[in-house]
Amino acid sequence: MALELVQGPVKIFERDVETRGHISSSGGRVQGQINSFRAVTLDMGGQVVTLRHQDPIVVADGDWVVAVGTRKSNGIHSSVFANRNRQTRTHAPATLMFVLAGILILLGIMTLIFLIGVFFLAFGGLVLFQGNRMRQANAMLDEALSRPLPAGAG
Repeated sequence: MALELVQGPVKIFERDVETRGHISSSGGRVQGQINSFRAVTLDMGGQVVTLRHQDPIVVADGDWVVAVGTRKSNGIHSSVFANRNRQTRTHAPATLMFVLAGILILLGIMTLIFLIGVFFLAFGGLVLFQGNRMRQANAMLDEALSRPLPAGAG
């Protein structure tokens, strides 16, 4: 799926907090992991855009928002976005993904003789692909933010 850039004044449809995770117990010991994401569904120039991030999303009706994401059946889903009125933005961790991909690929090459390396290589390739998409999304957002706002916006 190709990345799309959308921008314009927004109208908020819904604010939500998504919580995912698991908790398990065995032998009197409880462990688990729970993550919460904030989600805001917006109308941006007639398109439905959902912004998701771990940090609070600062946006109000009428703000000029720039978002980069992928088109799904229920709109565009984005985790890389910027609010030009409030001077806030998110940044995808592409460099971290490239480092992780390098470690996984190196580990895969070293363990290739045991055939488990094939899985490390495949997973490293997937992480490399995701890191490249994050880098592209950051570059698209930077390019859009380098242009001036249209007359009468914000």
